[in-house]
Amino acid sequence: MIAESIKVGEDKTSVVVRLYESHGARGKARLRIGLPVKEVRRTNLLEKETGEVETFDGGTVSLKFRPFEIVTLKLILA
Repeated sequence: MIAESIKVGEDKTSVVVRLYESHGARGKARLRIGLPVKEVRRTNLLEKETGEVETFDGGTVSLKFRPFEIVTLKLILA
């Protein structure tokens, strides 16, 4: 998994993190977040929420990746 970009969200109240799987294989990754986050949501590349809410436990998000998949996460700040 590669963290491709981290930026302030379009709404200015969130942080957007874009990740991708670079080895062409399925896999799992854990993203540790050191910000005061209350919720993590998946979005598309245009930052429109897809309705999927990721499990956020103790500052960590666990993710599953398909080969070459791009994942965009919106971190809703507390």
